[in-house]
Amino acid sequence: MTGDVSDGDVKSPRGSIVPPGCTLEEIDGRQVLRIPSNVTRVDTPIIFPGFTVVIEAPLFTVDGPSIVNASIASEAIEATESHILTSKEIEVIGLLQAQSVRARIVRGARIEAREIEADVSVRAAESIVVRRVSVRDGAVRAPRVISEELHGENAADESFQWSDAVERGLVPEWLRDG
Repeated sequence: MTGDVSDGDVKSPRGSIVPPGCTLEEIDGRQVLRIPSNVTRVDTPIIFPGFTVVIEAPLFTVDGPSIVNASIASEAIEATESHILTSKEIEVIGLLQAQSVRARIVRGARIEAREIEADVSVRAAESIVVRRVSVRDGAVRAPRVISEELHGENAADESFQWSDAVERGLVPEWLRDG
């Protein structure tokens, strides 16, 4: 399934490529691009504005010669059981949830993960809730950063230690254990 496609009432954004084996769905009024567990690598950018990208594979890589800047750009990413790897940027308008992310740049309104490793920056409009975050040549920027371990420049307006944030109820349930 590639190119501009329609899966029932859900149509891919013009110019967006639905990776082979993936499906478009509507769930609770949200448009969703579902990447099933058997799809572990995509070599084209996943540019789906207005869509939630649901990644089910334990390890998911987005990398290829056709990717110039953004590897993934979407409304949200739900990948609470997935490790996402790319050499480029991940940009989410809303919530990004993942076990771990490895990218050049990671951006979102709210970022939740067990671990993020970025070359240049991790930036959130609202908050970053990450157990371990590392930025090689840049900063972690957000109004609020909650972390157990932070390597790189911390340019947050306010920072909380993980254990304090757990006690205050600032850490989502899915991130509390492990």
